[in-house]
Amino acid sequence: MFSDISYPAFGAGEAQAIGGAYPLAFWDFERGRASLPITFARAGTASAFGASGTIENFAANVPRSVWSSGRRSALFEGASTNLLPWSVASSTNWSNNAVSLVNLTGNYLGAFPGVRVASTGGTYNRLNAPCDLIAGSYYVTMWFKLGTSGKARCSLRSPTGEQSNVIFDGVASTVDHSAAPVGTIDDIRMISFGDQVWQLTFRLIANVSVNTLGLGPYSEVVGQDVIALGAQVEGNGPTSYVATAGAAVTRQADVGQSDVGNLPLSGGFWILISRFRLQALAGSYDCIVGLDNLDYQNRNVVLFGADNGRLSFEQKVLGTSTASAARAHTLGSVSTVAVRFAPNNFAVVHTDLTSQVSSDCGFVMPTRLYFAARSAGSVSKPARMLLGAVSIYPPSISVAQMTSYLAGLAA
Repeated sequence: MFSDISYPAFGAGEAQAIGGAYPLAFWDFERGRASLPITFARAGTASAFGASGTIENFAANVPRSVWSSGRRSALFEGASTNLLPWSVASSTNWSNNAVSLVNLTGNYLGAFPGVRVASTGGTYNRLNAPCDLIAGSYYVTMWFKLGTSGKARCSLRSPTGEQSNVIFDGVASTVDHSAAPVGTIDDIRMISFGDQVWQLTFRLIANVSVNTLGLGPYSEVVGQDVIALGAQVEGNGPTSYVATAGAAVTRQADVGQSDVGNLPLSGGFWILISRFRLQALAGSYDCIVGLDNLDYQNRNVVLFGADNGRLSFEQKVLGTSTASAARAHTLGSVSTVAVRFAPNNFAVVHTDLTSQVSSDCGFVMPTRLYFAARSAGSVSKPARMLLGAVSIYPPSISVAQMTSYLAGLAA
């Protein structure tokens, strides 16, 4: 159960009325309030950035309550592996390529002591994290603090000498890269933590194997430096930090669920998913929020998720993989979505759509609401969801009333 969520006696003050109707049930992760208990499972430890902007560690089966843009959310991620054997930069476990090194004793981001990496006169000078990547697609993340050089160079090198680079200029706030001959580099993202501490993430589609991931100050001036903190390489999308110390480590998937079998849903209902953000979607279908009758693999009620960056809704017949009704809409900046289910149709309302979509379908009354960020039964397609709240409303609310409510949220 979510240990930091209270389960008050249900009352009008606990959730928002729409069209005069209060929800049948709600789960508000921002306020730490819910009307029905949630069970949670994750087979292993995990980490996340807390309210202070540092990395916090969470024990197995403990949900991650995180802060992003000043808001509290529940973090759900699919399983993902940090393929680097040593995630924390050090002169002992990372190799020196013609740099002057000093091990520091800091506590950067709550996880990294730091290594001062100073140039000895070449832009290629760097500290290398060992890796063993075959040709394929990867997401690379590096944490560092800009030093006197004002620049940082991330280098990927093959065993036979091919090399590609990503160069960040902190003064000009620009990122440049040279992909060939190692492979293609794209989807470059920079996050600032203040005080010149940065997170660099990019996708590498490697056509050759890669055995070192390096970081240096990209300066020919002797003594100019950058502070190396840590690194991570994942196969399917960037997720939260996974610490390693000698071997690759897999963080298992987050899964939460709540029993809705006693709710009066047979005549239809609205499900309202509020204030959510989807990040790092990977794979053909990533499960986000779903309703079913305890049959996850052969679900026969709607599944709400994202399909290659598009919001989608799917209803499957029990025991088959054929979708009897499915709709997809551009995900864009959607932060809230509502879906009304009747015994033979559904309607969709978004914060960024001016029209709604209805479709013929049929469903069996659900008994479980679940939260996850993965494909059904798969640990190889991670996604990342920051979830604010979920509510189930009675079907008496009209599409126009729900549209008006969502328009107020988007205003």
